[in-house]
Order: sequence, then structure tokens, then C-alpha cells
Amino acid sequence: MGRADRGATGPAVTIADGSAEIGAASAPAEAADVWLVRYDPRTLEVQVRRGENAGKLLPHKNIVRELVRLGGWNGQAEHFKLPTTILA
Repeated sequence: MGRADRGATGPAVTIADGSAEIGAASAPAEAADVWLVRYDPRTLEVQVRRGENAGKLLPHKNIVRELVRLGGWNGQAEHFKLPTTILA
């Protein structure tokens, strides 16, 4: 079971068994989207091709590989099934 960072005051978020659960909390002032972000936590050396750092090899960490909108959240508890590409 995973726990997701939701900031200091957001709803409880639990990720387990191919789904994400967003707990009930105060409704957001505006519509809120729920996004799943798949990233590579390793530090990768990337060759810069242009700009002031052209030709340098610079470290990059937490490179986003995929963004998937799971749905909306309005303050009520919600259940979202995770895409199978994320589970692989």
C-alpha cells in the first residue's frame, strides 16, 4: 500500500491494489482534478543540446514519464482505478 504526498492540508490519499482512494475533506474552492504522475526517481545524466548549458552533461532527477488524469474531486470520497500501464 502506498501513500501519496498531498501537501499539509489535503485529503487522505491511499494507493493500493490497482486503485487510488481520495478521502473526504473540505470541498475545494474550484473544481479539482486528480492526476497520477509516473516518474523515474533515479538521477540521470542528460546531454544539453542548446542554450547556455549546451554541450554540458547535467543531472536530472524525478523525470516525469507519464501524466494520467484519473478524474475530478469535489470533497467527497472518491475511488479511481489505476491504468494498467501504471501497474506494470
